[in-house]
Amino acid sequence: MDNFDDYYAILGAGRGATQKDIKKAYLDRCFILHPDRLQGAPESAKRLAEQELLRVNKAYEVLGDTKRRQAYDIEWVAHKDKPKPIVEPSKIQFKNMMPGETKSASFIVRNAGGPYNSLSIPNPETWVRLTKWHSLSANDELPLQVSIEVEGSDKGNEFNETIKVKLDNEEARLPVMMQMRKETRNLLERTFRKKKGDVKNKREQKSNYQIPNWLKALLFIFSFSVIGLGISFLVGVYIPFWISFGFAVIHSIEKWLYYPTKKHKSIGKLYRLLLNLSILVLLGLIIWSGIQLFSRRFLYSELVGSLIFILEIVFFIWILRVVTKNSWRWPSMKLTVFSLICLFLVFSFAGVQPMAGYKDVAIRTINNFINEQKLKAEGKEIAEENRRVAEKDAAGVAGEYDFYKDYVNLFNQFRSENSSSSLVFDTALNKLAVERAFEISQPSNFNHEGIKKFNYGENIAMMAYSSDSAIDLVKQWASSPGHRSNMLSSTYHKTGFAKNGRYAVQIFD
Repeated sequence: MDNFDDYYAILGAGRGATQKDIKKAYLDRCFILHPDRLQGAPESAKRLAEQELLRVNKAYEVLGDTKRRQAYDIEWVAHKDKPKPIVEPSKIQFKNMMPGETKSASFIVRNAGGPYNSLSIPNPETWVRLTKWHSLSANDELPLQVSIEVEGSDKGNEFNETIKVKLDNEEARLPVMMQMRKETRNLLERTFRKKKGDVKNKREQKSNYQIPNWLKALLFIFSFSVIGLGISFLVGVYIPFWISFGFAVIHSIEKWLYYPTKKHKSIGKLYRLLLNLSILVLLGLIIWSGIQLFSRRFLYSELVGSLIFILEIVFFIWILRVVTKNSWRWPSMKLTVFSLICLFLVFSFAGVQPMAGYKDVAIRTINNFINEQKLKAEGKEIAEENRRVAEKDAAGVAGEYDFYKDYVNLFNQFRSENSSSSLVFDTALNKLAVERAFEISQPSNFNHEGIKKFNYGENIAMMAYSSDSAIDLVKQWASSPGHRSNMLSSTYHKTGFAKNGRYAVQIFD
């Protein structure tokens, strides 16, 4: 099973076939491929049949044995479940490259096997590098199109590199080759080039002198810095200077100093960090400028402020493209943002200004917001509790008022049945009864002491349940000699009554 051949397909049997079915399929294939049945056939057909018969015999050796068949099934399933990365095309070749010249190409990564958990394409970071990639499917990561870029070198003629594509532990390799253009000279050129003393050749040598790239970059940065500084003095704000300086630095690196950032990893990392910080600062500057501009507080002239705001947006779009081109570098934007947040927190809690001041303002703002939310929640709870108490009190007052009406009727009916005239329920005595009912409802205060100063007659009662009816109270007082005497006394002309929960009071005058 060196090539993981599908032995079931070779024999023409299904995977659920019994051992008897396997043997029958084997004999049928042997009968068809037997040399005696191919007499008179072309030699090429006989050779193909012989090779196929060998594969059939090999398949039956495995599947005809129960133990070997079980081992084959396990190994076949494991093989089919493995991912199988495929790279198209199989190789990429660049020809006739000049030193410093850049060219690009792309390849596609596919999976011809089972599912996978991770995809990795390490960047060689030499003369060839990965620039960008995007999925060709709306639902899956693969197939994936990857773009590469190469840069010609002045050291050597032929270069070879290998890009490795891994799906889990399965690997596919893509060879990348670059050939430099060979300088061709005819006999006449070689003859004249040997005459170094010729004046014309000396002049040509002087005219062919090129300014070093670092000097070009320095002059370019200096020129744009002067221009930006002049504009800043003119408009009264230093934003144009920093935009001009940042553009000059990044453009110079991309055009003249790009090769050192690829050759030296430390320089490349610093350059990527510079790009990340630049785009973050520029984004914050755009937000700040927009707020200042639309709130009419940016500069003295709205026209100048609008032009600077547009310039910031244009520079932001340009630097976004530069960051995309350098997306293969480290550190990533996510790591940069996370590191800045961690540094801010460390410096702020260490008391370093102005971070500590920003931290204090943020904490105060959060605390004020939390306290406001707590006050609002407590206010809602208090209002809800007041509403419930008010509803409960209203229900209690209504219930006690109904009790009061029932008791008035029952009391005067009781006096009438016992040949006594009705008493008038006086408002002042009713209020006094309310106060007395509250007094006797307090702990250890159920007595007649509070009424002695008024020289009034008084009945008090503690009912068994607050839900007892008025007739229960009349019966309770009528069954007590002292209370009954007050209820039927002819010396009283006015009375007052009140109830507070289980406690009832009647005052006589």
